[in-house]
Amino acid sequence: MLQEDAYAAEGEHLPHIIGPGMGHAFHPDTRAEVMRRLTAEVRKGRDTDPDSISLQTRTLRYNKCHWLTIEGLDEHWLDSRLDAKRVDYTHSETLSANTQLVVSSSNVSAFTAAPFLDMSGATVIIDGQTVQEPAGLDRPVVRSMFVKEGSTWSWIPPTASGLPPTVPDGALQKAHLLQGPIDDAFLEPFIVVTPTGSTPGAPEVDTYIEFELAHFIRRWEAVIRGVPRVMKDTEINQDQLRRFNLILFGTPESNVHVKTVTSRDGRMALPIGWSADAVTVGDQVYDAKTHVPSFVYPSCFSDYDVLGHYVVVNSGVTHREGHDHNNSLQNPHLPDWAVVDITQPPSRLSPGRIAAADFFDEAWQLK
Repeated sequence: MLQEDAYAAEGEHLPHIIGPGMGHAFHPDTRAEVMRRLTAEVRKGRDTDPDSISLQTRTLRYNKCHWLTIEGLDEHWLDSRLDAKRVDYTHSETLSANTQLVVSSSNVSAFTAAPFLDMSGATVIIDGQTVQEPAGLDRPVVRSMFVKEGSTWSWIPPTASGLPPTVPDGALQKAHLLQGPIDDAFLEPFIVVTPTGSTPGAPEVDTYIEFELAHFIRRWEAVIRGVPRVMKDTEINQDQLRRFNLILFGTPESNVHVKTVTSRDGRMALPIGWSADAVTVGDQVYDAKTHVPSFVYPSCFSDYDVLGHYVVVNSGVTHREGHDHNNSLQNPHLPDWAVVDITQPPSRLSPGRIAAADFFDEAWQLK
């Protein structure tokens, strides 16, 4: 679909101004028309408090527009959308009885909204359902959360964590800044943690991990033009473990922190098993001497909240040299987890043969 067609489907018109026979350049008349339109828009100014918002995303990394924020998705990487409109809205602190917030949703399980100076007394309609205001709210009610269970929406006061109150206490849930994929961990401060031990009986695994570690550092220096912080697993302290995303290289035998991550029980239980003999993903079992898991997961070293941290095991950024000829390809090329068959050597496009790969579900478990 052309851009104009996609825009027209939303009831809008997208001007298409092309100079004759110019190729990749501006015709003088076209330049003048473009500048005229841009100048008019600048003079008009940006609407910082619109009455209508259409927010479309596939990830909670990008989940906010003006007074509307998506807090939860039914499933990541599917088209997700909120269309919200204020009706009979005024900027006064006193709202008329028929003040409304009308919302339609797709693949959204929770959102917060702050459309009015005070939402108390407003009528809220979501997907055709009139949502009842909760009793006993402090006044004024500036920001409210709306949560879907099944197909029923409820109006609920925001929680301290920012997570929907339907998430069990202490449970994992994908949330803004903690939703994957692997490459998302490199958008916040991180420390690369290297192994100081070896993996008995699996020298090929250690060789592969050593190569991928060096490859990531070279890629970061060449493409991102920075020098990553690198520490040995025996050097990093508890405060650093708690405050940073951790990029762990090694096996449970060679890196003490990989061992902690893969042997953790309780709410941080990793749904991928890794022993000296096998890598286990659900009912699939892979030989640990020829297969290495790579994944991102909420960090068991930090206090889990909406601003929690990640651990990444055996992966740097997932675009490689073969993706450098066009920067539109320098984006994530692996999801939340992958199992790499190291009998196929690393290439310009892949760390090896990808034996299996997928995203975790919204509770950070296997789909």
